[in-house]
Amino acid sequence: MNDGAGLSRRDLFRVGAGAATAAVATSTVTPTHAQESFEYDGWFEDANNFDGTVDMTGQERVTVDVGAGDMALAFGPPAIHVDPGTTVVFEWTGEGGGHNVAERETGERYESERTAEAGTQYELTFETDGISKYVCVPHAASGMKGAVVVGNGEGVPEITEGETLVGGPDSSGDGEGGGGSESGGESGDDGGDGSDEETPPALQVDDSVFALFGLSAVVAFLSPLAFAALLRRSDGDDGR
Repeated sequence: MNDGAGLSRRDLFRVGAGAATAAVATSTVTPTHAQESFEYDGWFEDANNFDGTVDMTGQERVTVDVGAGDMALAFGPPAIHVDPGTTVVFEWTGEGGGHNVAERETGERYESERTAEAGTQYELTFETDGISKYVCVPHAASGMKGAVVVGNGEGVPEITEGETLVGGPDSSGDGEGGGGSESGGESGDDGGDGSDEETPPALQVDDSVFALFGLSAVVAFLSPLAFAALLRRSDGDDGR
């Protein structure tokens, strides 16, 4: 009986130790920065589509839709949490009219072009901890606002700004270049038409040929008359 009681106490000890280990493991996978601790100072009070901060940590590149929500006057999602060094790609849905992405904190350090073309991309890399708030300038009064929380969310993050690729990275430069070459082809066709317009010099050459031929014809016509006149003069001289 004592041995049985001793074994039961050992089993209870093992169970307790296992539970403690599981608790430690659970606390380890818990996000370091609790989402509810981020303070936006009323930034999202009148914002569209805001439903808390979406955890996107652990990714090198994340995407935020520009022109989201029922009225396409929101960012999707409006608030995200990323690690330092993460690149946020803002991608236009093509809905809701012309949008842009512009900082409205600490001197407005970044602002994309304004466009309504679907597939347009604008990249920002958030280098250090902090919170960066932004708006769509044309629709700021309508509540089109967003924020990027970086790391612990303290301070203002340093940012590397990319270019605005209207229509996306696959459609802008090459497409326009192709259009240019087609335009060049059209200009070549126009050049062919231009060569047709240059036919007057050729016509001038032809006219000179015709003029020479006409002169020859006149000379040929006058030659018999001149010959006849010479004969008459010769006859007159003989009569004398």
